[in-house]
Amino acid sequence: YQRRVHGGPHLVVLLLSGGRCWDGGLCVMSFANGEIGPVTASISHEGHTLGPNKQRQEGPHPHAVHGDPVTDLVYVPDLGCDTVFQYVLGNDGTLTPAPVAAVAFPPGSGPRGMSFHPTLRVAYVTCEMGGLVTPCRLHDTNGLIPFQTVSSYPENYSPDGKLYVVINRNHDTMAVFRIKKKKKKKKKKKK
Repeated sequence: YQRRVHGGPHLVVLLLSGGRCWDGGLCVMSFANGEIGPVTASISHEGHTLGPNKQRQEGPHPHAVHGDPVTDLVYVPDLGCDTVFQYVLGNDGTLTPAPVAAVAFPPGSGPRGMSFHPTLRVAYVTCEMGGLVTPCRLHDTNGLIPFQTVSSYPENYSPDGKLYVVINRNHDTMAVFRIKKKKKKKKKKKK
């Protein structure tokens, strides 16, 4: 959960307590010559969602830190708040809310991760609990501007049972397996 972003020689880190995202917060630490220095800023998310899953959304659950590939914006998807929080990382290691401090997602959707398109100013927010992907334009000042939401669960997903898909969260990969049925051997008739 460490990301070096363009705000200077600093790391923005999602802190985990007991290995659980929801017990932690967000902090910035100086980073120079390969050494991690003191904390220069820290933030804790507050609030909760009106989502249907009270067990997983009883409070903030920041799950990742993503530095904008072009600007000093920092994005923090929070599954518990159904929000992607947006911050500006200052050259002095400060972390302040962006002009648009938060982008709300549908209740119960649970934004968890993001990926940036390699050449377009577009980010894809993955909403784990709702099975949604939301492409967003990246504005240099205001951050994410959602322009579409699609299901990541196709309606007629392999109804014939010919495919099996596995999403490997720890690896950020997906595998698709083609299911082959065994052919029945024809018995030879005895003469």
